Amino acid sequence: MAKMSVVLRLSGAYCAFLIGSGFATGQELLQFFSGFGLAGLAGCLIYFVCATYLAWSLLLAGRRHGLHNSDEVFRHYAGPVIGPVFGWYVVVVAYSIYIVMLSGSGAVLHQHLGAPEWSGAVAMAVAVFLTLFFGLHELIDVIGSIGPLLIVLLVVIAVSAILHDPERVMQGATVSGSAEMLRAAPNWWSSAFVYVALCHSALAAFLPPLGASVSEEATLKLSAILGPLLFSVTLALCTLALLGGFPGVEKQLIPMLYLAQEATPWLAGMFAWIVIAGIFTTASPMLWITSVRLAEDGSVRYRVLMGTLAALGLLIATALPFDRLLNLIFPTVGWSGMLLVVFIIAKQVRSRAIV
Repeated sequence: MAKMSVVLRLSGAYCAFLIGSGFATGQELLQFFSGFGLAGLAGCLIYFVCATYLAWSLLLAGRRHGLHNSDEVFRHYAGPVIGPVFGWYVVVVAYSIYIVMLSGSGAVLHQHLGAPEWSGAVAMAVAVFLTLFFGLHELIDVIGSIGPLLIVLLVVIAVSAILHDPERVMQGATVSGSAEMLRAAPNWWSSAFVYVALCHSALAAFLPPLGASVSEEATLKLSAILGPLLFSVTLALCTLALLGGFPGVEKQLIPMLYLAQEATPWLAGMFAWIVIAGIFTTASPMLWITSVRLAEDGSVRYRVLMGTLAALGLLIATALPFDRLLNLIFPTVGWSGMLLVVFIIAKQVRSRAIV
């Protein structure tokens, strides 16, 4: 018998993990889904089907094999030789996300306040560095509690944008496919599969420990359906809302802020600052994950290395606009992450079971 309180907790954790600051900007949704017109909705369906299968697999693997950390997860799926390679792959992904987050913070402040893009990136890099240098991890946890509010605001903005002018959604769907813009992949279906791999490059380390903490497999099964379903519905709503922004939205660095300014101007300012807070709570642990893999937390070497990585990431983040940097990094992570998905599926085929 499934415990609904646990199902809701796991499903909420799934959504909160994926609907972060990168998602909230709308830029990744624009490039992976809305840029392909209504076919982007079919991409959302592909995500739901694949994500349900993979979530069930990862949660159940954690439950049956006692996988409590990422090293155990990767060794389980890829073996003792290749498994540790995926451990380092996650570090590279984490640092890449840190870089994208710095660029995103500059883009948000530029679009909201008109500040130079580099200034927001510098401010975010300094905030992250000082937080990690002085070990203020509690600050990250406190600000991180805005996650549910960010999700609610996204849904409100998306629904409001759709209802604001429903006809624009269909009009946008007819022109979005031919719009000159950056896209994550050559066509809608490959873009959807790349997005699945992008998300599960991180979820592969996140879900098994959650599964290991739950004793009822029925609870895990329902969570593996509800979590991806709620996320996919949010994904589809935002995709539709962004379609209604064509033409025009494809030229914006922060498309969801653009929609908020159009449909819910009374929410736009709050949304911008909550996205900034979300970026901080994403960028900080990403830089920390990278640094502690190379040096002991709190040591002099850690602080020097962390400061060096923070500065290097800032240089990269300010070298390209946010949309181009995301277009370079996220699809690359997705295509390479397909190898991990292959290992997960191959493990299941070899064992002739879901795990």
